[in-house]
Amino acid sequence: MRLIVHGWPANHLMFEYQYTLLASHGYCCIGMDIRGFGKSDAPWESYSYDRMADDLRAVIDELQLENAALVGFSMGGAIASRYMSRHNGHGIKRLLLAGAATPVFTR
Repeated sequence: MRLIVHGWPANHLMFEYQYTLLASHGYCCIGMDIRGFGKSDAPWESYSYDRMADDLRAVIDELQLENAALVGFSMGGAIASRYMSRHNGHGIKRLLLAGAATPVFTR
């Protein structure tokens, strides 16, 4: 299982070609829209990395993911990093950061 988190200002469709390729090789992929992007709700407040890491935890818990690979690109990498530290890697076996906006978003 691959859980892929996109960067700003995109959505899960950013990786549509990768989903197709990975599926053709037998991998199941889930693309998550981060808060306020794609098909995700756009609330008035709470756009912190902690909140987005908690959103990621809610998806992992709802889908009962275990031993998944978490892939974070750009801002999604910062969210994935925060998730790993905040939730002690719950449900995740591997982490891939691609062009991640970490450790400091402005560098």
